[in-house]
Amino acid sequence: MTSLLYSGGTTVYLRQTGGVTSYSVDQTTWLSATFPITLTNTNTAAGLVIVLFITDVTLTTSSDYFVCASSHIQFGSPSLNSGGSRPTITVDSVLAFSGLIENSGGNSNINVYNLHVHAINGSALNTAGGWIGQRYFGGSDNYVINCSSDGDIIDGGGGIVGQDASNVHIIGCWSLGQIGGTYAGGIVGLYAGTVTIDGCWSEGLISGIQAGGILGAYASTSTRVSGCYSIGDITGLQAGGIVGSNASGLVVASYSSGNIVGTNSGGIVGSNSSFVAVVNNSYSVGAIGPTSGGIYGGSGLSPSAWGCYVCGALLGANGQIFAGSTTIPANCAYSAGGWSSSTANATLFNVGTAWIEIVANQPYELNNMGYTPYTNAIITTSTQTLVHSSASTVLKGSSTNGAIVSGQSYTIVTGGGVGVGINATSGVISTTSSTPSATYTLLLRNTVSGTTNGYSLSTYTLTVTTPPTPTPPPPPIIVLPPSLRNGWRQFTFRVYEGDF
Repeated sequence: MTSLLYSGGTTVYLRQTGGVTSYSVDQTTWLSATFPITLTNTNTAAGLVIVLFITDVTLTTSSDYFVCASSHIQFGSPSLNSGGSRPTITVDSVLAFSGLIENSGGNSNINVYNLHVHAINGSALNTAGGWIGQRYFGGSDNYVINCSSDGDIIDGGGGIVGQDASNVHIIGCWSLGQIGGTYAGGIVGLYAGTVTIDGCWSEGLISGIQAGGILGAYASTSTRVSGCYSIGDITGLQAGGIVGSNASGLVVASYSSGNIVGTNSGGIVGSNSSFVAVVNNSYSVGAIGPTSGGIYGGSGLSPSAWGCYVCGALLGANGQIFAGSTTIPANCAYSAGGWSSSTANATLFNVGTAWIEIVANQPYELNNMGYTPYTNAIITTSTQTLVHSSASTVLKGSSTNGAIVSGQSYTIVTGGGVGVGINATSGVISTTSSTPSATYTLLLRNTVSGTTNGYSLSTYTLTVTTPPTPTPPPPPIIVLPPSLRNGWRQFTFRVYEGDF
């Protein structure tokens, strides 16, 4: 075990070469380190102790993780690597991994940026664990931003942060693993309290009992899920596409697209017989099983649904909004024939801002997803937000620089003009000599590398200017030589091309 004690404002560089983990504060002198590595900020008034991964790291035992022994510690950089990648933490052959970072002491100002945890060779979470943050990840003003995992999620666990998380904000994170454990969540596990989850998604099958695609079971009234989605089928008993069973709190502007076929499962919230989960401005599009509900699962419900839309095919006699019921609240809608943009526009809120129509009469996407692909610096630490926009100025007939990462299927959704186009592979935005000089606000969409259905929607302000008209050079001056001046008055002639 290695214990690192540094004053705030110190950057600790971590690397792994030949299986040996070492650290440095000047990148000249390197010292070996043994997990678990405990970090203490000895002077929090001076700022954060920052841990930067300058190589990828492989963890091979259940003791390989970091411990926060104080507040004000940051893991990872707010900027991507030069090629647009993130440091990858590979968990290799660890059968009971609790998570990369322990913060069970309730330390505040713990920030985790731009890390991906990759599970291989049978690696699995410990019960209640999270691939990024372990159980009891709590405190105040803690942030996990643009982190991801691809390992399966078991009982009580979370794809990003595990069970009993509190006072943490999770932004722009995603998980790919199957959500197979009881009470588990694709992003946050069981018993979450005072947790906000914004712009996150999961892609794994939601097969766990009472599990949720984003948030696990028994979430408290102080939880909030906004602008999130899941795409995995919901097959678990009493499971939910966004939140698991017995959930309180608020779900807003979120959706699920997987089939809802688990008994008493719901497209947004699982079985909820005695708790109240408020769902606003959300939709589901998956087929609805005979004992499932388009928004809420279970029976005997007392929840609140407002501005919710469901268009999945009914496989039974009911379940349009609530499992076991044909009741459709006056402010909600169900379309038996599939997605209808006119119905969606009349039901959902903020269409055109929160919701964006990418393809006509197809389910809408979320406008708050991801970050701009044109810069490596993607997190603004002063506001703890993802950088969502970029800008440049070009002469008409010229092009912008390309995106940081190529091959992510770049498209212009709205805001294009005459001769304004984008290369689908490189992200280069081009203009022609006919493009009017103006400022164009483009909404761009790109896929997310390493995912099946991840996407980013960001704005690009393109200013197109007209090249200046060149000033013609003055005509040449011809002066007679002295031999021709005798007896003549000297004249100076200007000769123009049109005189000949």
